[in-house]
Amino acid sequence: MGLGIYKHGKGYWVRTMTAIAAGVLTFATAAWVWQQMTRVEAPTIAFDIRVQAIEGELPGVGDSVLLTQPGDPTVNPAPVAYGSAAVQEVITADGVTRLRIEEPTFAVLTEPPFTAVAPDLRTVGSARGVITEGESFSAVVPNTGGVQPVRMFPQIYIQAGAAGLALLIGGGLTYWLVGSKPRTAEFLIDTDAEMRRVNWSTKREIKASTATVIVASLLIAVFLTIVDLMFKTFFEAIGVLDLG
Repeated sequence: MGLGIYKHGKGYWVRTMTAIAAGVLTFATAAWVWQQMTRVEAPTIAFDIRVQAIEGELPGVGDSVLLTQPGDPTVNPAPVAYGSAAVQEVITADGVTRLRIEEPTFAVLTEPPFTAVAPDLRTVGSARGVITEGESFSAVVPNTGGVQPVRMFPQIYIQAGAAGLALLIGGGLTYWLVGSKPRTAEFLIDTDAEMRRVNWSTKREIKASTATVIVASLLIAVFLTIVDLMFKTFFEAIGVLDLG
């Protein structure tokens, strides 16, 4: 079946309002998907390491650097390397120097106080230090904001793609069910026809019915209040209910 509206013009209002309701639900779903996609991260292709207290000459592209942590001051205070990586780019802007490195290769640390594989840079607050293998350069990485992952593409691409897919699926389903699928379209057309046969109350009848309901509700409330007070007085008189 080609694109088009099945029995165009029939069941207009029911089909239109159904499409609007489906559109609201679709947009709400897309908004929920957008929010959920904040938990999905693009692949990490590199890391930017902020360096300070720089000593020596900055490494160049392709140089290998060592990621270090302080040693045990009671045994060997010298820095202990726990991983290495190649420099992809040296970025200096606004007085801040960053080394963009590839995915590090981590080593097993056996000297005290290190007894396990060093944590992944994705989860560690920062590397404690970085030096070149030739030790012609050394620097300190701050504990806060020292390491930033570089993603393959911005996070918003994932959110926009997922939300857009939700909108596309919702819009397609709405068009198919409301506009082109004969079975559901016939149901909505018949519903519209039945709605036209409904004997709707006049404004005067609605006002009279509303007033009747309000008055009846007030009378029932007064009656129940009186009955409640009577029971309360009776039970207090026979000593069953003691509010003191």
